[in-house]
Amino acid sequence: MAVCGLGLWAACGEPEPAPAPDTAPVVAAEGPGGVRAAGATGLLPAWGAPLWQDEFDGTDLKPWWYKMPHTYAAGNSESQWYRPENLEVSAGTLKIHSRRQDYLGSTTQAPAMPFTSPDGVNRATPRTGLPAGKRYFTSGMINTREGSPATYFPLYGKYEIRARLPHGQGLLPAFWLRRKGGASSGEVDVMEYFFNYRPGRGKFSLHFPNTLGVNTTQQLVTFEPAAPGTGGWHTWSVEITPAGDPLTGPIDFKAFLDGVQYGGYQLTDAATLAMLRQPGANSTWDICLNTAVGGKWVGEPDQQLGYLPMVHRCSRTQAAPGTTGCATTDLFFVSLPAVFEIDYVRVYALP
Repeated sequence: MAVCGLGLWAACGEPEPAPAPDTAPVVAAEGPGGVRAAGATGLLPAWGAPLWQDEFDGTDLKPWWYKMPHTYAAGNSESQWYRPENLEVSAGTLKIHSRRQDYLGSTTQAPAMPFTSPDGVNRATPRTGLPAGKRYFTSGMINTREGSPATYFPLYGKYEIRARLPHGQGLLPAFWLRRKGGASSGEVDVMEYFFNYRPGRGKFSLHFPNTLGVNTTQQLVTFEPAAPGTGGWHTWSVEITPAGDPLTGPIDFKAFLDGVQYGGYQLTDAATLAMLRQPGANSTWDICLNTAVGGKWVGEPDQQLGYLPMVHRCSRTQAAPGTTGCATTDLFFVSLPAVFEIDYVRVYALP
């Protein structure tokens, strides 16, 4: 992923900020005319029928999805090779399979990548510096930016997914939006799941590296108790709406789990607002779905539980290990093969 990987705080070499506490969802009350009022965050529009949707019917992906055939986020030193063969459409859902599989995707030598931890020690694993295509795990990733045709979506709208997430150290399933031109200018992580950091809690994040900073906001919500295997069905969405004049005013980002708001952020930074409103704002975001395996920030499926060796941190505390090592309470390794299953992706235009 460009610059900041999957929205990971350290893909740009920065420590993770203290996250917002896991908050109780804000129940959206019904207002006049079917418009929902969500606490102090203002009125939420009645969205109507989807502008665009994929219900994953049939036996193959639609051509607007590009099936990633390589490693992508090398900056996070992830351990997967993305393969189209790991994407399955059947019984009305998309299944992204993550597997333990030796795979040589190319013979080009990858440069050794230094990962110096806060104590000054380089703890790069032996997996770095291998041929670029040599990986021990495979997984799947799709996006609409490189599809046929390339498909982008409006600045304002509602972006929603219904999915089941796999639990266990070593995986990072995600549903995210990239600003046209790359994630370095803007990224909305509608849902990321760092199991080894907070089991059973998903995360909503905003990243504007070129203007406001890598981690504009990160907010957590509990979606289910973590147990081995793939969990239950949940709906994740973000609503991006103008807060006042849609051409000049702030922009609201509101995060929802199962239709209930749990987080939000009002963007007021002038440089970021101007960047998002550059000509072509009706084609601002593309959509990405993937499951990353291993790397600096989610732990490996086959290494020390609760420990991130490249940055010499414990995953639960984000601090260096103490004399007794890292806490492993509620942690377990992912059982491979594992599946991130998606029922639908829907996009709604601002009414």
